[in-house]
This record gives sequence, structure tokens and C-alpha cells, in this order.
Amino acid sequence: MADDSLTYLLSLVRDMPREAAVERIAALYLEARSEADAAARRAALLQGVANRLARALEPEQVAQVIITDGLAAIDASGGGVWTVEGNQIRMIASVGYEPMNVAGYLTAMPIDTPVPVARACKTGVPVLLENREQWMAQFPLAPLVTSGHKAWAALPLMLDDRPVGCLGASFSEERQFTARDREFLVALASQCAQALHRAQLFAAERIARAAAEKAVLAREEFLSIASHELRTPLTPLMLQLGIIRRDLANTPLEPKIAMAQRQTERLGRLVGNLLDVARIGAGKLEMERDPVDLGVLVAGVIERLEEEIRRQGCAVTVEVGKVPGHWDAMRLEQVVSNLVGNAIKYGAGQPVEVSLTRQAGVARLSIRDHGIGIPPEAMSRLFGRFERAVSAREFGGLGLGLYIARQIVEAHGGTIVVNSALGKGATFTVELPLEIAAC
Repeated sequence: MADDSLTYLLSLVRDMPREAAVERIAALYLEARSEADAAARRAALLQGVANRLARALEPEQVAQVIITDGLAAIDASGGGVWTVEGNQIRMIASVGYEPMNVAGYLTAMPIDTPVPVARACKTGVPVLLENREQWMAQFPLAPLVTSGHKAWAALPLMLDDRPVGCLGASFSEERQFTARDREFLVALASQCAQALHRAQLFAAERIARAAAEKAVLAREEFLSIASHELRTPLTPLMLQLGIIRRDLANTPLEPKIAMAQRQTERLGRLVGNLLDVARIGAGKLEMERDPVDLGVLVAGVIERLEEEIRRQGCAVTVEVGKVPGHWDAMRLEQVVSNLVGNAIKYGAGQPVEVSLTRQAGVARLSIRDHGIGIPPEAMSRLFGRFERAVSAREFGGLGLGLYIARQIVEAHGGTIVVNSALGKGATFTVELPLEIAAC
């Protein structure tokens, strides 16, 4: 390329006088230098607009950058930004237009409206009007946006061959759009299109997230209200069943009443779990710590589960010692009851071992069964809300027990983990820090 330029210069000045040749070369140099400076200036302007667009997150913020920095980069006196919404385009920002027009037909219009911005959106081709005569020739039925403007440009904001919006620009003087002008306008439109699309995606994601959060809050509120309403009749019902069972002791009806009592208690636990889920979701699962001997607590839970243990045919061995601390006794009873209940439910009639030790500054509770075990693919989601490792048809439950247990243990500053192999049982281990619990 350099050789071609040199050859051109030599041919140009070969027959010229020396002074004329020098003047001609100097003029060509200044022209080239001017073009290079203009190109550098355009590149700097475009980079500046791109940098400011990158910091805009919402479509309206992008539009404001476009009509300030973008229009300034092309020396426009006014302009606006439209987004494509189905078969319509809608203005989201403007400057330099008459208020009556902005408040009227420019605000929103069908994409086939005979005006420059609509045509640019519909065709994907820039519309450049260098003077009023060109406007009237191409858009005779469209009113001029403002009497003070004499040239116009409508640039489609294209993304993957589809319009996401349009940039309209107006100029106070007639203007010839050179090839370099057109190149710059297309580059500017490309930057604006990407920024606008990114902002639209961000806005859509924000709206979807807000709707999802609202739905979650509504669900949590429903669970809380429903749980409270269900517990209201359950409490006296359980009391009445206890009285009836006592009155009918040693009669043929006692086993039936006992079964009704067990099912009512199970329903009460399910309702309680739903209420706890609502509390956890609202961040209201509070711990009330008091002096507690964890060994006595574990032994008491096992004793209350004796009837269930007999029905399941499991032999439960318990090795617990004294482990005093400051814990929420009711919540830890809930954890132990859930873990032991799961062990005897999924233990398939095999032995269950429960042990409690104190070592290395923690209380370590271990519940081991020799039942069906947990599939490897279920391990990662085992402590999730409404998650189940087995079929609900074979084993009942809502999939909330382990989720709530984990929340309670972690609220005490502890951890709960599981080790299991399919067909070889499972071992759940709870560790509670003694020094934190005693504070």
C-alpha cells in the first residue's frame, strides 16, 4: 500500500516544477493528516459513548446516554430513542422536539407509520434525509417534527437482523451524509443496539425476579396462615382423643382410638413443618436457648418413639452421656425426632444405633440405620425444601423434615451431614459447638 502511494505521488509531481510539487505534497499531507485526526476523533467519540452505555443498566438509562452523548457525537440538535414492542414502536426518551409532538403521535405508533423512525425499524435500513425537500418527497403525509430542523437521520438499532429500537436524530442545518458519516452512524447504532438489548434483558430479569419474590412471599404468607388455621382445630382434637383413649382403655375400641390419635399427631407434625417453612422463609425461625442436657433430651425422644419403633420392628440401641449446654430444647427435639423417625422408617426393620458424645468442643450426635440407603444422585439435594430421596408413593411425607432440621442445626451454629450407600443404610451426624451454645 505504501509503495502504491509513493508511486502515485511520484507520477503526480514528475512533470511539476519543484516548488509546485512541494506545495502539492504538503497539501496532500495536510489532507491526510486532517482525515486521520477526524477518524481518531470519531473513534474517541464512539469509545466514549460505548463506555457510558456499558454503565447504563435500565433501558431508560441507555436512552438518556444515547440522546446526550450519542447525539452530541454526531452534532445533532435533537432526537429520540424508540423501542420496538410487537407491531408498535414506543418513545422512551427525547430531546429538542416540540412538546406537543412528543406528547402526541411520536410517543407510540404502529411500525408501519409513514415516518422515518418507523420505516427504519420496519426495514432495518437507515433513513437519511439531507434537507426538507427529501423529507417532503419521501414522507409527504408526515408533519415535520419541528420547524427548526433541516436534516434528519433514523438509525435502526439492529440485533441479529432484527430491530430492538431506533435512534432518531435531527440537525439544525442541511447536511450531506458522506460515506464516513454513514459508517460512523452505523457503528454508533450498533453500540446503542447492544446496550439497549442488554438493558432490556436486565429489566426483564429484574421484573421476573420481583414477580418470583412476590410469589414466594405470597406462598409463605399462605403457608403461615393455613398452618395457623389448621393447628387451631387440631389442638383440641388431640386433647379429646387422649381423653377418649383413656376412657376406653382395655376395650376393643382403644386400638382404633390409638390409631386415630397417631394419625392426628402426624397431621399436627405436618402442619407444624409447614409453619416452620413459612417462618424460615420469612427469617423468623428464632431460637430460645436455655440450659439443656442433650443426653436427657435424646433419651426422652427415643422413649416417646417406642410405640413407632415397635411397629416398625427395629431394634434401637442408644449410647448417650451427659452433654450439657444452652440450646433450644424444643427445636433440638424436633431434629432428633426427625432423624430417628427417618431411621426407623427407612431402616427396613434393621437395627438403628443412636450415639451422643462430647469431643473436641462439640456435641456429636450420630443416628445410623442399615436400611435402603440414599441414591448418589439424591445426596446433593437431600436437605432441600420439599426434596425427597425416595418415591412419595412408597414413603409418605412432604420432604420438609431434613430441610427444617438443617435450618435448626445451623441456627445453633452447628452442622448436619450424611454418609450413605444405596442398600447399605445411612448415617446422619449432627455437631453442635459447645462454646458457642454456652455463650
